[in-house]
Amino acid sequence: MKNNTLWVWLLIVCFLLVVVLFFTTNIQTLRKGNNEIQTINSEYEEYANGSVNGLDITTIINKAVSHNENKLIDKDEEGNYVDDDNRIVIYVTFDGNTYRMERLNKVGIEPFIELFGAVDFTCVSKEYHDSGMISSMTFEAKDY
Repeated sequence: MKNNTLWVWLLIVCFLLVVVLFFTTNIQTLRKGNNEIQTINSEYEEYANGSVNGLDITTIINKAVSHNENKLIDKDEEGNYVDDDNRIVIYVTFDGNTYRMERLNKVGIEPFIELFGAVDFTCVSKEYHDSGMISSMTFEAKDY
């Protein structure tokens, strides 16, 4: 009888250790994910306050493209990144039209820099995924 009681207590202790390890691992994973989201957001949000120039816009676009490629985000038949929980899209508005970053890349960043490199832009909107990570940003050209 004492032997059976010892085994029961041993099983309970083992079960509790497994539960504690499970929750500890999940909490660490969650913290790591939150830290990654904060790091990603800070890279983009620094451009959201105040004015940025066209060269800054190309930097933001390059960051977003690099991020999407590293996260293996698929593209649709038009070459746009498909909606995904890890996708980041940059929109640029000038002359009353809004363009996605993929379109600007397709046309070429160099002509954009030549025409808009010194133009001031402001961030007019930011959107976030449910996870809290930046989803999209829209920049609008000021007077040029």
